[in-house]
Amino acid sequence: MKLQTLKLNNNELRGTPYQGADAAIGFWERQFMQTRTSAQTRFDWAYGVVIPLFCVVADPIVFADRGILTEYRPFAYLLSSASILAMAAWLLWGDRLRWLAAPLGGLFIAGSVISFLVGVILLPYSIIGLFYLIGLLGFTPLFAGFVYLRNGLRAMGAAESFMDEITVWKAAILTAILALVIPYIVNAPVSWTIQPL
Repeated sequence: MKLQTLKLNNNELRGTPYQGADAAIGFWERQFMQTRTSAQTRFDWAYGVVIPLFCVVADPIVFADRGILTEYRPFAYLLSSASILAMAAWLLWGDRLRWLAAPLGGLFIAGSVISFLVGVILLPYSIIGLFYLIGLLGFTPLFAGFVYLRNGLRAMGAAESFMDEITVWKAAILTAILALVIPYIVNAPVSWTIQPL
């Protein structure tokens, strides 16, 4: 199964909604095309870099002291900081990262899985928080999970131009495993030190 998705030139990507032959391209298919639109790039910067960074800095209830997921703070901060920095690099340089795109794809997919899990855990709190408007930030992990999944698949697709498909998958899977195992190992001895008394 090839990871390469549809490629359209810049002229075909202009104009919203899609016109002519592009009208047949559905919403979800457009989200995972190899070529991104400017709107997707803005969304990816917002929910893949800026807003997650803000949430880490101004976290009032999730990973803060006596928060919902305090015991996982080292794991979350290590994985999210690596993912945010990697996403910024990917959005800035994209295909120019060449073979590095394969491990980035694995990192993004691992980050996507964790983001979706955190988003599901926070969902009840986010819905209640909508009455106070602060709950809107509670949906950030779900949006970030989507951004990381989309860019993970794009990065793996881009890497296929520089290496064979099997090697891309091996690099992505190995990086995804490391992206989850290393923060877990760091979290184990550190988490007990931040438990509330």
